[in-house]
Amino acid sequence: TRWLRGPPGVDVTLSEASTQVTLDAGYHYERRFHEEDLFDDENAVTGNAQLVWHALPQRLDLTVRNTRTESTQRSLSPNPEGNRQTVSNTDVGPTLRFRPQRNAELQLEYLYTDVDVDETPTDSQRHTGNLRYVVNLSAVRALTFGASYRDVDFDNPLAPDLQTTTGTLTLESRGSSLRYHLTGGYSLTEREQGRDDVDGAIFDLALSWDAGAETVLELTAGRQITDQ
Repeated sequence: TRWLRGPPGVDVTLSEASTQVTLDAGYHYERRFHEEDLFDDENAVTGNAQLVWHALPQRLDLTVRNTRTESTQRSLSPNPEGNRQTVSNTDVGPTLRFRPQRNAELQLEYLYTDVDVDETPTDSQRHTGNLRYVVNLSAVRALTFGASYRDVDFDNPLAPDLQTTTGTLTLESRGSSLRYHLTGGYSLTEREQGRDDVDGAIFDLALSWDAGAETVLELTAGRQITDQ
C-alpha cells in the first residue's frame, strides 16, 4: 500500500512457474481525490498479466494476456485529469511450435484480441495470425524471421475497419555484458470506407551495456504504425 506520495494505492503481484503453467501478473490500484469540483473522484487500475498453459510442452501453448494502461483522449489537451482514459487489451490464443532443424523453431500463433476503451469510441475486436522462424545462431544469439496479418473490426460504424500485413527481421543477443534486441521491417495497413492506405518502415531497438563499476548504459528507440 502506498500513502507517502500521490494518491493512496495498492500494488498486487502474482507469479507462478511450473512445467504446466506460467503466470506473471502485476496491477496497481489507486484512488484519486480532487479538491476542486471540476473533476469527480476516481479509481484507476493499471498493469498487466499473462497466463500460459503448456498444454503440450515444447509443442502447444495456450496464452491469456491482459494489459491495462492509461492514455490521453486528445494529445494536445492541457487538462490531464479530464483527458485520461483506460485502455484494456485482452489476448487469447494458441501457439504451435515445430523444430524443422536442431537449432531452429517454427512458431504458428493465433490471437483473438478485445480492446476496451473507457471514453473514446475506439473499441475493437482483432484477429491476428503470426508466423515466426527462430534460428539460434549461438547460445546467446538468435535471428527471427516474422510475418503477421491482423484484421481489425471497430465497434464504431464510422471508423474504417482495417487489415495490416507486416514483415520483420529480428536479431537478439543476451550476452553477459551486452544485450540487444534489434527489429526492422515493413508494414502495410489497408483501410475500408475509401480511406487511404498507410505503409512504411518500422523498427524497434533496445540495447543494454554493463560498462562496469555498477554502470549500465541503455538505449531504446522505435517507429511503429498504430491503428487506434
